[in-house]
Amino acid sequence: MAGLSRDFLLKKGAVTVASLRQKSFAIDFSSVDVTTDDSAGYQTLLSKAGKVAVSIDFGGVLGDETLNTIMAGGDTQLYTDFTLVWESGATLACDFFLSNFGISGGSSDGEVDFSGSLASSGSYTFTPA
Repeated sequence: MAGLSRDFLLKKGAVTVASLRQKSFAIDFSSVDVTTDDSAGYQTLLSKAGKVAVSIDFGGVLGDETLNTIMAGGDTQLYTDFTLVWESGATLACDFFLSNFGISGGSSDGEVDFSGSLASSGSYTFTPA
């Protein structure tokens, strides 16, 4: 599916997380090996994933306090209102754990860069357009 990066959005609630330059997501379907002596030396995998996990990596330029507010989770790093939105209108939503977040000095142009990763907690809901 061809499209522009700016049309692939990360939202917290109804608010688009601003100033993103990079964002990517992956769904990991971990296999379950059920090979036995009866498999004649061939690997046999269960037909369903043992674990399904969604991960989101993001980064950009720190432009205002919005992102700081979002990432300052206080007592928890588990967020219940992040959604990926595609240009088509399709969405993927689930609870996400903020597994890392960093801020760096950026380049000599003076911007402050940030990056982070979100890991799913529980099942996800994909809604086609």
